[in-house]
Formats: sequence, structure tokens, C-alpha cells
Amino acid sequence: MGNNKPYPPSWVDRFTDWLDSLPVPNWLLIILVYMIAVLSFHIGVWIDGVTPFGEIDDYWLVNGIWAVIGVSFLLVLDQTANKAIDKFAVLVPKKKAELESLRYQMTTIPAGVALALTLVMAIVLAVALYFDPSFAYVGISSPISYFIFYVLVVFSYSFAPLMLYQGFRQLGLVVKTYRLVDQINLFHLQPLYAFSGLTMTSSFFWVVLLNLNLFSNLEASSSATDVILSWIINAPYILLAFVTFIVPLWGIHRRIQNRKEAAIEENGIQIEKAHQILYRLLNKADYKQTADMEKSLASLYKMREQIEKVPTWPWNPGTLRGFLSAVFLPLGIWLTQQILSRFL
Repeated sequence: MGNNKPYPPSWVDRFTDWLDSLPVPNWLLIILVYMIAVLSFHIGVWIDGVTPFGEIDDYWLVNGIWAVIGVSFLLVLDQTANKAIDKFAVLVPKKKAELESLRYQMTTIPAGVALALTLVMAIVLAVALYFDPSFAYVGISSPISYFIFYVLVVFSYSFAPLMLYQGFRQLGLVVKTYRLVDQINLFHLQPLYAFSGLTMTSSFFWVVLLNLNLFSNLEASSSATDVILSWIINAPYILLAFVTFIVPLWGIHRRIQNRKEAAIEENGIQIEKAHQILYRLLNKADYKQTADMEKSLASLYKMREQIEKVPTWPWNPGTLRGFLSAVFLPLGIWLTQQILSRFL
């Protein structure tokens, strides 16, 4: 896109670009960031004497995941979006500029938005830590511990609103990208299915976050208010999982379905014409041409079968069932645990 970028990249994009530029696989860098976060948390509790020096606390091993889940989400999302656009590009060879603009928007968060959301989270977390130090952990006292915890938590929590923002934003951008397609070819649909990988990847991360939230709170809740709050906290993840999985592909699904119905209608008209010609030939006892017409009619019926088999969704029913199970299974386990904790 050269210098014609609609807006400057955010600090998140500069950070992920820096990670991409390193001569180390991203997955290894994510593991390294996780280990640094876990070690830093432990240094804090060791300094305060909350945990004996050198002892590993399972709680911080789990909480270290939140330091990398956001950056992992955005890294994978950007990579998947770029691959999807590369596959999709063959359908719109004359709209390269528009497509590249959408690529940039789909993989880049506006700098102003990212800065504003980060500052809001930093202020909220600072206030929470000031009025309730146990928000970090019970026993925090050293300035070094406060600094370590605050920096790590701001880094981790800042990704939450950014993930939500970019997740919702990409829904509209995928729909907008599909509008670049003028004609639908029923026998060349793979490029149209390119963004299914992006929507499934995004949905997968929302399901992962849902699982992490639910299973990190499997202990019995102390009140009905806690249960209600848990549902409110997890509702955006459930909503995003469903919306991201289906909504961006709904428009192109309808267009493929409409084109499919039009093709079947056109095929039906040709079959009707072939029947009329066949009857005339039979009336004339022109059996040679009748045999040729029967072959043509058989070809039309075979074409109809091929058209009817064209999928309008990029995944099969088994994929959808697996997705629904991934969403509802943890919810079922969590809800069962809440019920049993109150009656047993």
C-alpha cells in the first residue's frame, strides 16, 4: 500500500511486527514470553515472602497464560487473514488496491484506538490496585512487587478490549471484502471459502477464552451474584464465538445459495425444452436423433445433480457439531458444578 495507509499502526501491531522480524518461530517466542511472565510473578511473591523462595506456585503457572493469550490471538489472526486474502485475490484481480486496503485494516488496529483502550485499562487497574492491594495477591507489599504485577497485568489485560474490538471489527471487514466479488462461479468456490479459516480461528480463540474463564472458576461460587457475574463476563465470548463463526460467511452463503437456485432453475428450463424436442422426435419416429436427445437429457440431469451437490457453506455439518460441543460442553460442566455445590 506504500504510504497510503488509512491510519498508523498501533503499539500492538508494532510489537507483533517486531516478533515476526525475529529469527525465531513465533510459537517459541510465545513460550518465552510466558516463561518471563511466570518468573516475574514468582519473583514478586518470593520478594514478599508469600511463597518460599524457589518454590513454584501452580496459581501463577496458570495465570501466566493470560500474558500470552492476547498476543497469540492477534498474531495467529493476522497470519490467517493474510493467507485468506492471498487465496481470495484470484477472484478480484482488478480490485487489488481495494483488497490491499482491506488487508491492512484486517491486520492492523488503529493506533489511537489501541492507545485509548490501553490507557483506560491502565487507569482502571491502577485504581483497583490502589484501593485493594489484594487484587494482586494477599500479602503484596514490596514496591518491586507492585511494579512487576502492575506492568504484567496492564500488558495482559490491555489485550482483552483490543481482542474484542478487533474481533467485532473483522466481522464487518470480511463482509466488505466479499462485496468485491461481482460474479459467483459455482464450480470455482474455494477462493470464496478462504475466510472460513479466519472465522474458525477467531471462534476457536473465543472458545479457548471461555474454557479458561470457566475452568479457572470451578470452585463453588459464594453467592448467586457471583454466578450472575460469571455469566455476564463470559457472555461476550459466547456471543463472539457464534457470531464470528457464522455471520461473516452468511452474506456469501446467501449469494452462493441464490446463484445455485438460479442455476437449478436454468437447468430446469433446459430440461423442459429437451423434453419437448424429445416428444417431437418420438412422434416423428426419428429414433437416431431421439437417442442423441436422450443422451443430452441425461447430461442435463447429471449436471443438475452436480449443481445440487455444490456446498453453500465452507464446512460440513460435523464441523458445526464440533463447534457447538466446544461451546456448550464447558458451559454444561460449569453449570452442573454450580448446581451440585448448592444442593450437595
